[in-house]
Amino acid sequence: MYKYTNILLATTFGLLLAGCGTASAVSSHSTHPERPVKSSLPAKSAALVKPATAPPLPAFQSGINVEVWGTPSTVDIDTVLQKVAQLHVRVVALVIPFGQTNWQSTNIGPVSFTPPPAVINRIIQQAYQDHLSVMLRPMLDERTLTPSGHWRGDIVPTSAPAWFSSYTRALIPYAILAQQDHVGAFDVGTELTSLEDDGTLWENTIGQIRDYFHGPMLYSFNWNSPSLAALPSWTHSLTWIGLDAYYPLSTSSGSVPALVKAWQPWVAQRAKIPNLVITEVGVMPKAGAWETPWVWNPPGPTDWSVQARYYTATMTAWQGHSLGLYWWGVMMPRSGHGPSFDPIGHVSAKVIQNALS
Repeated sequence: MYKYTNILLATTFGLLLAGCGTASAVSSHSTHPERPVKSSLPAKSAALVKPATAPPLPAFQSGINVEVWGTPSTVDIDTVLQKVAQLHVRVVALVIPFGQTNWQSTNIGPVSFTPPPAVINRIIQQAYQDHLSVMLRPMLDERTLTPSGHWRGDIVPTSAPAWFSSYTRALIPYAILAQQDHVGAFDVGTELTSLEDDGTLWENTIGQIRDYFHGPMLYSFNWNSPSLAALPSWTHSLTWIGLDAYYPLSTSSGSVPALVKAWQPWVAQRAKIPNLVITEVGVMPKAGAWETPWVWNPPGPTDWSVQARYYTATMTAWQGHSLGLYWWGVMMPRSGHGPSFDPIGHVSAKVIQNALS
């Protein structure tokens, strides 16, 4: 019986990998057809085995986000992960972008730039060879929302149950992959502020994902989410509470002491959150960018020392107040041109290396 169970599971998983490849991805202006959830769900994967090469998630999650686009080449995968490992971080959070046509759509799922599970599987295996633990972070990408002038935090689907059904279907192949490869954690959602009051729907989604992935799970709140004042009851079934910490730091000085001081009110407020993990934090290398760190292209000349000082101050301010800290972030493949959140190759990378050595 054990033999035939393994064969069935391997076949199911193989079909999922094949069915979510780039050939089946739709364009960024298309949606998936509606279909009943139960008929589309694969068999549970409780018997899947942890790969022997999977490093355990460390007690403190020192990590960085890597947003994976499409089907990066083997060279891109190897190069990015080697450079990430050279930062001395212990975990790579693989961001898997999904899309929907507009802010009121009830359909969310893979689009033309969504990496299929087979690609993520290859990246996970390479990460293990580079001695990196892995978190998976499926995420609604805002490039499919900007034409309507909205971001992921204020989407209002015309039918919330239909949206959650679509969202759950999109996540399940990656939850199966996470169990198959025994990744360290699965982030079930990111910055979906307008939907955080839908408790029953979140409980249903989390419960279905747990049918396939049995490891640690979390949800990442945006820094200004009203839900942080009193966490929703559906978060009680999660292992950790994630926080994307793009807090505005009020100081005219970019010195490390001034930035540490500016962090203190926010740290004091949020460090009370139980089992807190900083799932995103970062800043562009521009003077004054710490005042609006969520802005992707602030004005002014590039100054990588700004990012380095911000990193030093952030690690100092949050030390002892969270279970992990993940920098944002690196693209795969990397562009390597102009100012960005990506610290690799700059003085901010040395700040991370020295802190974690």
